[in-house]
Formats: sequence, C-alpha cells, structure tokens
Amino acid sequence: MKRTSRDSGFGSRAAILVGVAAVALLFVVTATLLGGAPPAAAASAGKCAYCGARIEGDGIISDGRSYHKSCWLQHVAPRCAICGETLSGDYVVQEGKSYHRACWEKHVAARCSLCGEILQGEYLKDAWGNRYHPAHRKETAACEYCGRFISDRVTHGGVRYGDGRSVCNICRRTAVDGAGEGRKLMAQAAARLADVGVAVDPSRVRLELADLTRMGEVSGDRSRLRSGYTQYESVTTVGGARRSEAVTVYVLIGMPRLETIATLAHELTHVWLSRAERLNTRPALAEGNCNYAAMRVLAAYPGAESTFIVRKMKESTDDVYGEGLRRVIRYVDGNGVEAWLRLARTRDDFPAGY
Repeated sequence: MKRTSRDSGFGSRAAILVGVAAVALLFVVTATLLGGAPPAAAASAGKCAYCGARIEGDGIISDGRSYHKSCWLQHVAPRCAICGETLSGDYVVQEGKSYHRACWEKHVAARCSLCGEILQGEYLKDAWGNRYHPAHRKETAACEYCGRFISDRVTHGGVRYGDGRSVCNICRRTAVDGAGEGRKLMAQAAARLADVGVAVDPSRVRLELADLTRMGEVSGDRSRLRSGYTQYESVTTVGGARRSEAVTVYVLIGMPRLETIATLAHELTHVWLSRAERLNTRPALAEGNCNYAAMRVLAAYPGAESTFIVRKMKESTDDVYGEGLRRVIRYVDGNGVEAWLRLARTRDDFPAGY
C-alpha cells in the first residue's frame, strides 16, 4: 500500500511579520522631552539662596528661590550637557540632562533612519536599532526576513521577488538561490542535528527550492508565512510494515542563509520523527520539537542574525509553533536533552504539567 504523508513545515506561522499573530518586528517607542522654562526676573527681595547676602536691585527667582543674578548665572543656572554654557530661555530636558535646543538637535535628538528628520513623540524601532517615523510604515516596504525598512539609506536597497516577497539587500547578501548551495546547507544542518541526537541521512532526502507559489501548491497552504514543507511517500505491506520511503523537503528559495539552515533543520527533524513512526503527534509537540531542534542548530552560528531568528521563534504568539517551542524548552529545562529525545521518539503529546 502506498501512503502519502505531509508534515506541517517550518515557517507556517513561524516567520514573523508585522500585523500577524506573532512577534512584531517593529516596536513603538515614545520620545519624551521637557521644555525648560527661563527663570523669572524679580525685584530685590530677601536674601540670596546661594550666598546668603541681601539682594540689592533685581534678582532672579528660580524654583521659588531668590538669587543674585551673578550667583544664579555662575552657580545655580542649568548648563548644557553638550557645550557647558548656561541655559537660558527655552531649552530641552531629556533623560535628566539639559541642552540648548540647537545642541540637542545637532548632537542628541533621535533621528529617523529613513528620512533623517528628528523624531518626537511615538516612533518605530526595529530589532537592529533603526528608528522610523510611523508614517513611513504606509509608504515603505519592510524586509520579509529582518524587518528593516527597505531603502538606500538603511539597507542599500532591496528586491521584490516574483512571488511578492520584499527582501532587503542586507538579507540578499546571503540569500540561497541554488540547489547546490541548498544541499550543502542541508548537509550542514544534518551534521548539527546529529550533534544534538537527531540523526538524519541527508543523502536520502530530496531537496527542492521553491517560491511561494510552488510552496502553496505542494502544501495546500498559500499563506506568506510558510518557509518550509516536508512531503514523504511510504510504501507499506498489508500488515502495516513500512518497506520504503521517498522524502522531499521544500524550502523557500531566496531566504537568507541562516533562515534557510533553520528551516532545513526544522524539516529534517520532521523526517526524523517520521522515521520514528511519530505520524500522529499533536501539532504543538511536533512543531515544538522541530523548532527546538532548529534552535539548537542555530546555536552553532552565534551572532546577531541567529539571535534574532531564535527570538522570533521563542516569542511567537502562535499556539502551535510558539507555544509548542516554549513547552519543549520547559520540558528540556526540567528533564534534560536525553529525556526530550525519548519524548520526541515515543510520545504523541506532552506529559502532564508541560
């Protein structure tokens, strides 16, 4: 009997996009500024709060206290944190420091990474520290993978794939476009998985790099969130014993290298689970297992990009991919990796308490 089985693949609700029930790539930040008020001139009255001598002639009242003008200017008046000169008239206070407005605008003010203008009030900040006016969100495409706004200034431009994905030129630097490179990365992912205890022979797995259209055709999921899919055909005897299996892993073409490696690791873990006869595992455990294995593989590639991908996976609000991963992490933290491997190979659902 020939049986075709299809595993849910990495990226179905695991890829993170603004506006999806997952982790936002842009965060709202508020720039809070206080305007400094000039001290009030006053007729002579009482003693100077600084030197104690009687004030003759006009003095200065600041914060309810009276000063000689000279005492206030030399010893009390706020000074600009940039140039050190006395502040008078309108000035800016930010995070406990005071500035001439001109000094603040030139040296301190947060500026939009896209247009260069000063940011005040709420603004957007991506995971890489770039800051943007909220209005740019409507007029500028964000990169499908890193979330940066695609522009000459921020990403040195970018491209739009034929399937509709917008990818910045930072991510394009390592984009995987060829089958040969894809197979090399699959071998790398398999080797890293073996270090964790997930053994899969990549030579027995067919790899196809596919665009979103092709991915939708083979998976039946036409969302923009799917980056990988595993399909396998097995031939079984009448008694139910499996005799042979043909496996094809589909991975989105044109993804950055580490996104591709993470996707391959996830899909190869599906293959491993299939060969352990875990075909009816509850989705949260199955996808949590595969995401955890991908996370362990990414640990072999330290850096900002892998940290970003792992964070997307951990913080996903999806009940299957995100919560499944967090439940697996809790299980590993309490029981260890070997216990997790046994759980993955032998159980169809989480034990009670996880």
